[in-house]
Amino acid sequence: AYSGGIMTLSGVGRVVVVLQGMAISDNVTLLGDHANNLNAIAGHGQPVITNGQLHVSGIIARTPIGEQIVSLHKDGVKLKASIGAMPDGPPQRIPQGKTITANGRQLRGPFLLFSKSRLREVSFVPNGADVDTSVAIAASEGANTMEPDFVVWLTANGFDSESITDQQQVTLRASWQASIVAAAGDVVKPAAVDLNLPTPE
Repeated sequence: AYSGGIMTLSGVGRVVVVLQGMAISDNVTLLGDHANNLNAIAGHGQPVITNGQLHVSGIIARTPIGEQIVSLHKDGVKLKASIGAMPDGPPQRIPQGKTITANGRQLRGPFLLFSKSRLREVSFVPNGADVDTSVAIAASEGANTMEPDFVVWLTANGFDSESITDQQQVTLRASWQASIVAAAGDVVKPAAVDLNLPTPE
């Protein structure tokens, strides 16, 4: 959903969101094109921060927009993922030519650095502010599309990959990803709770 690099937002410019300062909930709404209405609900998922990136595993809802997203994916349309977050405080202006470390990478100014924020939603969009994001949709019927390592983890923890429900898969996948993060020594910040970034003063 967010690669951790520099995003270019219309009306705002170049922006970086510090993921270690982002509050995330156990469940985030998936929308179509950041539209804040019921007709735009495309599903839900569980976010996890790992290796300086934000990933979301979820379920596509059986709504018109959800079905449209699946149809576009089947037709080969490469959609992007875009985060919708609320800043918790004003940004820091990183000037032209200055390089700082954020989200585990070296980033060169100019850009606005948002150190604290709250994740509110993740959207499917034709073209995202972060050009390095991608969307992968796996069928829930037919052949088992789970990653082999995930299946091994499920078995080791007493779960049958063939019988768990879609909702259970979302929850268990988040736990699996969190275990990978913990093993790598990365930090996941699951805070309780909200990127429409306002233009700074």
